[in-house]
Amino acid sequence: MTVALLAYAAVLAVCLVAAVYDVRSHRVPNALTYPAIVLGLLFWAVVSGMGWSTPASLGQTPWQVCAVAVAVTAVPFGMLAASGYLGGGDFKLMTAIAALSASWKLVLATSVYALLLAAIGGLLMAAWQRRLGEVVRRLLGAALSGQKPPDAEKSATRVPLALFIALAAAVAGAEHLLGWHSPWAWAGP
Repeated sequence: MTVALLAYAAVLAVCLVAAVYDVRSHRVPNALTYPAIVLGLLFWAVVSGMGWSTPASLGQTPWQVCAVAVAVTAVPFGMLAASGYLGGGDFKLMTAIAALSASWKLVLATSVYALLLAAIGGLLMAAWQRRLGEVVRRLLGAALSGQKPPDAEKSATRVPLALFIALAAAVAGAEHLLGWHSPWAWAGP
């Protein structure tokens, strides 16, 4: 089993557990994400210590690549969580994905796919609850005013983002393992 396949299996396992928790309780537990982050950092430190490398290393040790992926992920997602646009568990889940995969490219692809899937899923959930018109009015009003509606938290359709993150990580990880390029690969290396 290759190192990348082992890392992908760990990402999928953590994402699956996070998705189940999020769908059931609307939260992603710290007892899952913190150990996953530490495990990812330790795993890549051991891989680096054994002298192994990955194709994404580009002259750096896998642990250095992992540390960069965690930092590049933690800053923007931490800012989104601090401003209230992302749940803290979702932020830590994305950081865990970065630590376990040691790939900022996988995190970027997961982010884009999760955003698209969550938007579609949220609209489908609103339609199922017969609230699509209300949601579209809220989105348009927020877009035009640049602010959240004051009562958005009370009546918002709750979207289990960890579920969409898990689906996105599965797709992005498979692309990564198969050497496929993301749809925006034409933009540069």
